[in-house]
Amino acid sequence: MTPTGTAPAKASHAVLDSSSRESKARHMVELVEGLAGPLADKDVLDVGTGSGHIASYVARRAGSLISVDVVDERIERDFAFRLVESEMLPFEAASFDVVISNHAVEHVNDQPAHLGEIRRVLRPGGICYLATPNRWRLIEPHFRLPFLSWLPEPLRTPYVRLTGRGRRFDVLPLSYASLGAITSGAGLDCTDLSLRMVALSLGRPGQLPLKLLRAFWPALRPLMPALVVALRNGHALDSPRRRDEP
Repeated sequence: MTPTGTAPAKASHAVLDSSSRESKARHMVELVEGLAGPLADKDVLDVGTGSGHIASYVARRAGSLISVDVVDERIERDFAFRLVESEMLPFEAASFDVVISNHAVEHVNDQPAHLGEIRRVLRPGGICYLATPNRWRLIEPHFRLPFLSWLPEPLRTPYVRLTGRGRRFDVLPLSYASLGAITSGAGLDCTDLSLRMVALSLGRPGQLPLKLLRAFWPALRPLMPALVVALRNGHALDSPRRRDEP
């Protein structure tokens, strides 16, 4: 999701191929339904439409779905869509059972506002699926450059220009620590789903591979390509503020 307004226009980073999007959507739905129950009776908001492949997949399984973005780059169009101008969502409070923020938070200008709006529109007991590239992943995914997001912010755009990959680095990457800080500040409880997503991506490994993943998870987790979490309104979840995978 690319913000508009007074900030300089950002390049589109939408992923347009259908095969990878459908696989991602399938895993996403499985994770969400494992926590919130079947989507068939849920009202879903998708923030950051992009190509529309994920919204289309989820819409066919949800009670209702509307997707929003600041630009219309849809390839799939078989779902309700609305243009927005910023992180502010044009919906009443407590309107949705499920919110999807899939690789959107790194593109907005005001990340706390994005999380605050998600909390506002979630119903009590609702869940937000949020995924974003890990700042500490080895290859930055938008510009395909090694260690790009590891650099201090003033050095990122010169690196992008020097390599001819773009005019400026227009992404705000997050780490586990910074994501935890803004979710907590927004009053959201955060449960790490990254290990579960890895297991799904590997095609449901057996007990031994899963045990090995869990054993090495403390070492693997900081460098995982993506951060995948479930967010709930703090008042609606009887749990500690942060919860991590076992």
